[in-house]
Amino acid sequence: MRYQIAIKDRKFDVEVVDVQAGVATVLVNGESYAVTIENYAAIAGAGPISGARAAPAVTRPAAAPSAIKAAPQPVKPAQPAATAAPGGGTAIIAPIPGLMLEIKVKVGDTVTAGQTVAILEAMKMENNIATSVSGRVMDIVAAKGAQIGTGDMIMIVG
Repeated sequence: MRYQIAIKDRKFDVEVVDVQAGVATVLVNGESYAVTIENYAAIAGAGPISGARAAPAVTRPAAAPSAIKAAPQPVKPAQPAATAAPGGGTAIIAPIPGLMLEIKVKVGDTVTAGQTVAILEAMKMENNIATSVSGRVMDIVAAKGAQIGTGDMIMIVG
């Protein structure tokens, strides 16, 4: 089931994709997260959650109802788009806005496609930013502690 929600002035498109044993897979503005349903045992007998596959009931005491909490990390690493960089190489682009927590490589390092090269905090979640190409890190544009916007260049791999 798809929901359009607002928290203060921010709007979110939320879709519950799957529920298994009290853990829901949800898409928030297209980004996949695993979230724990703390009152799952209490509602499991009420039938399937609309729009999601039902999971078997668990055999533990019912938890007190509470809000759904986000898991410590997303289901999959954020995959930036890769574009040709000026002067050659491939630009690794931020797929979401956030705070740059860590750059895991240095200029000159060799990286392989799928390798985590940076960690970006968005919505209180740490998101692994992976390179989509193999090669050598030619330039690092983003800095630790910087606010990064969607589409901002993080580094160039060539």
